[in-house]
Amino acid sequence: MRLSRLFVAAGLVLVFAAAASAAPQAKAQKKAAKPVQGVIESVEKDKAGGTITVKIQQKKAAAAAPAQATEKKFQITEATKIEKAAAAPEGQKKAPKGTAGTPATFSDLSKGLQVAVTAKAGSDVAEKVTILGQAKKKKIK
Repeated sequence: MRLSRLFVAAGLVLVFAAAASAAPQAKAQKKAAKPVQGVIESVEKDKAGGTITVKIQQKKAAAAAPAQATEKKFQITEATKIEKAAAAPEGQKKAPKGTAGTPATFSDLSKGLQVAVTAKAGSDVAEKVTILGQAKKKKIK
């Protein structure tokens, strides 16, 4: 009787240990799928698809330090899903969550467009590109 309790307890410990080790991997995959927003700086087309260079404005870390902008290249393949973001209904700032955008093509991508790019984890191949609209120009005072 005591021996069976010992095996059950040991089995439960192994199950919880396996679940705990799987949790950080799931978090890493979830974190990698977060889209990067920026403005398209250049578009280069080739036979397999193309490449876009996106200028990403980093969030301000401190009031004294200015935010740094970085450029990142993403490969666009035939498997990359390109869509235009859903327009907001009249009188609202944003479209409701879950509203699907309209399909777009590589030729719709051009310099100056604001985009959100979701890349495959650990690579520069884009899985999804969402066109958010024309980038806002900064006012010079």
